[in-house]
Amino acid sequence: MVEDNGTDVFVIKRVLHECGLDHNVHVATDGQQALLYLRSLSDDPSPPTPALVLLDLNVPKVSGIEVLRQLRAGCWSQIPVIIVTSSVSEGDRRAVQALGAEAYFQKPDDLAAYMELADVINRILAR
Repeated sequence: MVEDNGTDVFVIKRVLHECGLDHNVHVATDGQQALLYLRSLSDDPSPPTPALVLLDLNVPKVSGIEVLRQLRAGCWSQIPVIIVTSSVSEGDRRAVQALGAEAYFQKPDDLAAYMELADVINRILAR
């Protein structure tokens, strides 16, 4: 998960727990940290490749769109990516779609609506 907001991390982890996917969640709080983590996996193949990346677009240091661009250009191109963001920009939606994100989930204001993310995750992982 690439997310810089602690409350969102907490809520998303709860969603993951509810759908039974909270086994080994690694959280990067900025785009640079996410890319460094992925590069470390390339250097040491013993940890498993992430099954999924949940990516906020509005993270510090390296934008979420740039993280996605590098994911798709590197050896991680087959990892499914779900954008989880507060952005309502059509430009952002088009950019991540062009880069091959599997889904775009706009962060809701309440926990009940956030649980819809579980359906999105399960649908993507079932492919």
